[in-house]
Amino acid sequence: MSGFVFFLSFSVVLQLASFGLLIMRLTPSRLTTCLGLIVTALSAHAQTELGLPDRSRAAVVQQRLGVTDITIRYHRPLVDGRKIWGALVPYDKVWRAGANINTTIEVSDPISVEGKPLPGGLYGLHMIPTADFWTIIFSKAADSWGSYTYDQAEDVLRVTVKPHPAEMQEALQYTFEDVKADSAAVTLRWEKLAVPFRVAVNDQETVLPYIRKKMRGFQRAGSSSCLISPFQRVRVSAFRSQRQKLLSHDLPLLHRVNAGLRHPDAV
Repeated sequence: MSGFVFFLSFSVVLQLASFGLLIMRLTPSRLTTCLGLIVTALSAHAQTELGLPDRSRAAVVQQRLGVTDITIRYHRPLVDGRKIWGALVPYDKVWRAGANINTTIEVSDPISVEGKPLPGGLYGLHMIPTADFWTIIFSKAADSWGSYTYDQAEDVLRVTVKPHPAEMQEALQYTFEDVKADSAAVTLRWEKLAVPFRVAVNDQETVLPYIRKKMRGFQRAGSSSCLISPFQRVRVSAFRSQRQKLLSHDLPLLHRVNAGLRHPDAV
């Protein structure tokens, strides 16, 4: 037992010594930055664990397009009388597109962003602002603290968009605007600037697989006819008929069926 304690103590001493050597090698400016990041991260972790109020409040916004859910999770920093663009948020540098941990965007199915394909999944959302154009970045790394450890090698997609002047927005906000059946403009609004990027879905690629998956339950129900009522048999029969049309790629029916998937009596 004493040998194990000695080994454990020796390991801790080695780790502390290694950390001390690392600190000694840092320049004063890098040391200050490193300590600042550690203190900030610890402070944020403590706030999260204790459930304390956060100055940059957490927020979630979601929009469904067709059968695809798009969810953005972010924190909302305040302007608070500060100069934002080109100052608090520098130009030509990667920005976390919010506050605290980096903003994330999750898509349940493949979508297109400004006409470019993006597979379904969870992504870190970063941006590079300039005075005229912004670069929107979708990164594989979705659990980073801000953009401090951002690595371009982890990019999945980059698109370039143009910001435009907007009404004053004190707390940073993401919205879904100009919502259509298969597309919407995801818009970041903060201070007197709006930065939109258009997302779109393809019904032929997403709705048919979704309906096929949903219809499997009705197939199973139909195979156990002795366990369902006559009324349920009629509904299952109707869905089977509808499914055959869909499998034949009767695309004009897609939106009607999509609207009634969760309410079978409405189909």
